[in-house]
Amino acid sequence: MGVLRLFLALSVVFHHIPQSPFHWLHGSVAVIGFFMVSGFYMTLVINEKYRMAEGPWITRFYLSRAFRIFPVYLAVVLAVVLWYFVSHTPSVFTANMGHGFWGQLSLVWMNLFIFGQDWHQLTAFSLAEHDVNGYTAFMAGHFGTAYFGNSMMLIGQAWTLAIELLFYLLAPFVVHSRRRIVVLFLASLLVRAAFRPLADTFNPLAWGYYFFPSVLCFFLMGSLAYYLYRHVNQRAWANKAALPVNLLLLSGVLYVMAVKGYPIIEKATGYDTVALWLRYGAFALCLPFVFLLWKNNRVDRWLGDFSYPVYIVHGLVIGLVLGKTGLAQGSYAAQITILTVSLLVAGFACVAIEVPFDRWRQRRFVAQVSSRQPLHPATPLKWVGAMTLAVCIYIGWLTMYSPLQAPPARLVKVEQVLRYNIVNYNDRFYGIAFGIPIEWGGPNYEATPGLIIAKTQEEVSDAIHKQAGSAPQ
Repeated sequence: MGVLRLFLALSVVFHHIPQSPFHWLHGSVAVIGFFMVSGFYMTLVINEKYRMAEGPWITRFYLSRAFRIFPVYLAVVLAVVLWYFVSHTPSVFTANMGHGFWGQLSLVWMNLFIFGQDWHQLTAFSLAEHDVNGYTAFMAGHFGTAYFGNSMMLIGQAWTLAIELLFYLLAPFVVHSRRRIVVLFLASLLVRAAFRPLADTFNPLAWGYYFFPSVLCFFLMGSLAYYLYRHVNQRAWANKAALPVNLLLLSGVLYVMAVKGYPIIEKATGYDTVALWLRYGAFALCLPFVFLLWKNNRVDRWLGDFSYPVYIVHGLVIGLVLGKTGLAQGSYAAQITILTVSLLVAGFACVAIEVPFDRWRQRRFVAQVSSRQPLHPATPLKWVGAMTLAVCIYIGWLTMYSPLQAPPARLVKVEQVLRYNIVNYNDRFYGIAFGIPIEWGGPNYEATPGLIIAKTQEEVSDAIHKQAGSAPQ
C-alpha cells in the first residue's frame, strides 16, 4: 500500500503549507487514514509473522518497530537542532526556556523519545482554543502556558508518532483476538461519544483527534480490515475484485480533490459527522483489496518506505523554504519548491538512513522471528539509559548556569484587513505590519520602524485601528 501511504503523506504536506493554493485530502483525514493503514499492517505482521515464532516475540516486535521509527526521526531532530543553533533560534536543546530542570528535561525527553508529544499537542491545542475546563486550568496552573508553546516540539507532526507508539505497545495483546478488537473498538467509540455533549468545554477537534483512547478506534478499524482480508483472500473472486475496488477508491480520491479535498470539519461536530464516518468506513473496506493488488509490488513497497521520511522532513523544509528563499506564501512557486525539496531530502534520508536500517532490522528482528537465538534487549536499553543520563546532566547545567531565555514570539491575532500581526513576546504585545522583518530578542528589536508596543493585546489592536481610522472588531 505504498502508493496510498505516499498519497496520504503528501496530503499532510500540502495541508501544512501556509496558504497553500492546492490541496489533496484534508490533513486530519489523511492522518486518520494513516492510523487505519497502521492498524491493518500491525495486525497482519503480528498474526502472520511474530505470533508464528516458537519463542518469545513481543520484545522482538517492540525493538523492530523502534528501529523502524527512530533512525530517521532522530536524524531530523538533529538537523532541526543544528538549524536552530546556526540561526540563533532558541530551542529546548540549546537554551534555558525557564521551565526549571524537570520541565525542560521533560520537553527534551519528549523530543528525543516521542512519547508524550500527543499529550503536549492535545493540551497546546486546548489552551490555544481557550477551552475552559478543569484539565486546562490544572495544566496551565502547574506547567504554565509557555510550556505548551508550539516551538517546544521540534517536529510538530511527530505527535502522530506518539499515538502510533502507544498502539504498538497495545497491539501484541489485542490484535490476535477479534473479540478484543471489537470490545476496545466499542470502548473507543464510547469515549468519543462521551465528549460530544461536552463540546463547549472539551473541544472535539482536540479530544477526538489528539487523545489516544478516542483515536484507538481508527487503528482497530484497520485491524478489522485485516480480518476481512484474511476472509476474502480465500475466495476466488478476491483477486478479480482488487483492481475494480482500487479504481473505485481512486475515483473517490479524485472526486475529493476536485472539490478541494476539504470536508466540513467544525468544532460543534469535530471528526464525527455522518459523511466523515461513511468515508472512514469506505476507506477501511477498501484496504484488503488495496493490499491484495499491491502486496507483491517492490516499487510500491519502496514508496511506502519513502512516505515516512516525506512525512517527517516536510515541516523543516517548509520553514527553510519560506524563511530563506523569499518566496511568497500562497504562491505556486513556493508550493512547488517545498514539494520538490521535501522529496529530495526525503529521498536522501530514505537511501542513507531508512533503507540501511530497515535491512538491518529485517535481518535482526523479522527474518529471525522464528529463531530461538537470544535477543539481548538489554543492549538497546543500556544505550537509552546512557542517553538519558547524559541528557539529565546537560539539562541540569543548562537550567542552572545558562541565562534565562524569553519564550519565543507567539502570534495571537492577525488583522487581515489592516495587514498587521499581533504578537506576544516576553510578556508584552507587539503590532507588526505584514512583511516587516524583526529579530526577536536581538539588539534594538523594539526600535523596528512601525512597531506598536503595549502591555495588552487590546491596546495594540486599538492602536492599529487608530492609525487606520477604523474601529476595532
